[in-house]
Amino acid sequence: MSYEGSYQIASVKDRILGGLIDVGLALVITVPAAILGAVLAVVIGDGIGALLNMVCSLGGAVAYIAFQWTKFWVNSTSFGKSKMNMKVVKKATDENVTTGNMLLRELVGYNISSLICMLGYIWIFIDKDKQTWHDKILGTVVVKN
Repeated sequence: MSYEGSYQIASVKDRILGGLIDVGLALVITVPAAILGAVLAVVIGDGIGALLNMVCSLGGAVAYIAFQWTKFWVNSTSFGKSKMNMKVVKKATDENVTTGNMLLRELVGYNISSLICMLGYIWIFIDKDKQTWHDKILGTVVVKN
């Protein structure tokens, strides 16, 4: 069944750019935290330095997840998708995807799409609704907002 909702399907280019923005955001938040942790580990040394390294690295990851979570919860989108004026909706109803479904899509669905040489992501180039495998599994489409 082809998408017949009220939104325009997001282009492959926009989806790729939105994904790159999300990756860039992750790097901007987590890399400085990891560097700070590594510097503290070297300067302080011993077990305390290693502990601070772990705390800084985990803190960066938690900050990124918390930031993305607010986007999932409020807007049915990720930071990168929102910057590209996109969101995820249920294909059958055009309704925003729930936070739980967004998390399932991001955490489980992305891994499924990555399984066989990224074929689940490459699928977007041949699918008429520009759906990846994780979109198909959860019955979602990425649309222009």
